[in-house]
Amino acid sequence: MKITAKQYARSLFEEIKDIGDTKEQNKLIGNFARVLVKNNHVSYLPQIIRKFNQIWNREKGIVEAEVISARELNKEAQVEIEKFIQTKNGKKSIETRYKINPEIKGGFVVKMDDKILDASLKSRIRDLRNELTE
Repeated sequence: MKITAKQYARSLFEEIKDIGDTKEQNKLIGNFARVLVKNNHVSYLPQIIRKFNQIWNREKGIVEAEVISARELNKEAQVEIEKFIQTKNGKKSIETRYKINPEIKGGFVVKMDDKILDASLKSRIRDLRNELTE
């Protein structure tokens, strides 16, 4: 049976979640790395890390959000967007990553969990074009 990156990530999470001692955590991570080498699955590491972070955040009540805007947002806009994300997710803790994509022209897009809030100018223009051609 082939072990998946998600299974590795879940097992690492289960082993490490309740350990507060850094030395013990490092020992477990070292053992985990040896298992990956032994099973010839070192190439899974980027996927394992991504899945582990998703599991950790979900279990700890942390919402991951990605905010994409046409240009860098000022601090006030970031604070308002983060407040909005918190109200939509029951005041959970959030980790927000900001990316710039000039193709969206203006506004922003928020991606969190399996939800997307598209408040970009590009989507509004597309919607308007669709309405006018119907």
